[in-house]
Amino acid sequence: MSPRCLSTSVCHSLCLQSTHSLHDIKRVRPGLLVGKCGAHPRLDVAHLKPERRGSAS
Repeated sequence: MSPRCLSTSVCHSLCLQSTHSLHDIKRVRPGLLVGKCGAHPRLDVAHLKPERRGSAS
């Protein structure tokens, strides 16, 4: 049985870590992302981008 997203702000970060990868999430439109467990209308896009400070040179 697959884990299901509770569609809460607390769940979003956990859901990304446990069930999603960057390749599993598609940005349908600004502010709306859809992953394996469903749509994340309030998901922060910053969570999808890994930090690359200092290695961008």
